[in-house]
Amino acid sequence: MTDMDPRSYYDGLGAGEWERLEANPVGRLELETTCTYLDRSLPETGHVLDAGGGPGRYAVWLAERGHEVTHCDLSAEQVRLARERVAENGLATRVEHEQAEAVAQLVASRSRTRRCSSQ
Repeated sequence: MTDMDPRSYYDGLGAGEWERLEANPVGRLELETTCTYLDRSLPETGHVLDAGGGPGRYAVWLAERGHEVTHCDLSAEQVRLARERVAENGLATRVEHEQAEAVAQLVASRSRTRRCSSQ
């Protein structure tokens, strides 16, 4: 067992968490696969909760495609980086950010969030 604190761990990753998905073929495959799945599974528009959204890569991708996004992450540093990336891409009006545990944010946003189901 480890005493590692997840919040401190992701704070320490900094911008490396954004770069991870471009750094090697495995990261690029993860990004491409996830985006393909989201593109096929989500409605064309709506509100999406990006829980555990890290530095905001998927929040940016979703907002670019017309979704309203609530991005949340446990790490204050990851939320700060996400705000920067969203602003750099001119998407600040489409994305709101919260530093929160994913479960708490899910409950708070449930009434306005579109759910995707394979049923």
